[in-house]
Amino acid sequence: MMSTFLDGPAAGHEAKLVRCPMMLRVAVDPWNHVRTLEMVDDHASEPSDDELVHVYIAVAGTYATGMWDGRDQKTGRRTDGRFESCTYRLLPTQPDQEHLRQGKDWRAWCEANKERLRGDHHNGRPPEPRSPQAESQEAKA
Repeated sequence: MMSTFLDGPAAGHEAKLVRCPMMLRVAVDPWNHVRTLEMVDDHASEPSDDELVHVYIAVAGTYATGMWDGRDQKTGRRTDGRFESCTYRLLPTQPDQEHLRQGKDWRAWCEANKERLRGDHHNGRPPEPRSPQAESQEAKA
């Protein structure tokens, strides 16, 4: 099964994901090639300088997981694996690119927004993201 994207620059694309996080970064290069940045802890998943990054949120109730099993046609060896899939929609209000480009900044933004986004995700409301700076200013008030 493949994960699908309902709208935004990745509309109509499918991606084979190892895991389906609630929030997913999608990079689009100047030639409109779409690339998912699913493994936020993997440095190879950082966007290049010429890519724009967009945040997608998983649609509640679309998550699926499974196992596949088969044999290699040439060697006859058994092959197997695990997959996850879900449907994503574009986050209506995108965070600044500065929060999306580096893994540590992306993780900080996710941490600052996860509870509100999780609630909106399950209630079907379009979430409005806040920056980590806005969160810290609210905590001081």
